[in-house]
Amino acid sequence: MLVGENHNPSILNPDFLWRNRIVPENLELDDNIASMSSPIKSQCAFKNGMKIISEANRIVFSQDNPEENNFCHEIAQKYLKTVPLVRYTAIGINFVGSFPVSNGNQALRNMLRSGEWDKFEDTVSLPEISLTYSLADRNVTLIISAIDKKNTSKSEGEVLVRGNFHRDIQAEQGESHRVAITMVDDWESDLKCYKELIQTIARGTKNQ
Repeated sequence: MLVGENHNPSILNPDFLWRNRIVPENLELDDNIASMSSPIKSQCAFKNGMKIISEANRIVFSQDNPEENNFCHEIAQKYLKTVPLVRYTAIGINFVGSFPVSNGNQALRNMLRSGEWDKFEDTVSLPEISLTYSLADRNVTLIISAIDKKNTSKSEGEVLVRGNFHRDIQAEQGESHRVAITMVDDWESDLKCYKELIQTIARGTKNQ
């Protein structure tokens, strides 16, 4: 995600992306997701799982199954080179992952101190945990939640971990895009950090 001031969402459309070679000319639009372009919000979605959403203060690049063939960062960098005059103020690199557990809600409770707040009236709380780490060059925020599935034979669950790696850009208009391009290159370092954190969380959800 690129955060910027006074961005013009209406410039985003398939022809703009193809003409400027931000995406390959043979990349086909996704027939199941309508492309749209307006001064408030624009959207383009492609069959390979790439989706771009532009609003006045941000533009979001996402793709399905990024670990199979990650090209999201390349598209973002090409966009930055094509639209250099926006004053970009921050970038966010986001990941979503999960790991299986027998009971997702109980797994999260194992990370928390128990107390009277666990229950209210006749209900049991459904925990969601937010963790923030202030590192030297970025802030990392994790949102940890549970997904429990029940069937006739057994109860299965997942712990879902959403990660945001945020970096502020200290540069003026006309130069901020160069800083952003360099920051996007750190996506592999962020992914490695994210995986390490998930492994740590998985250990923490086990019974103490």
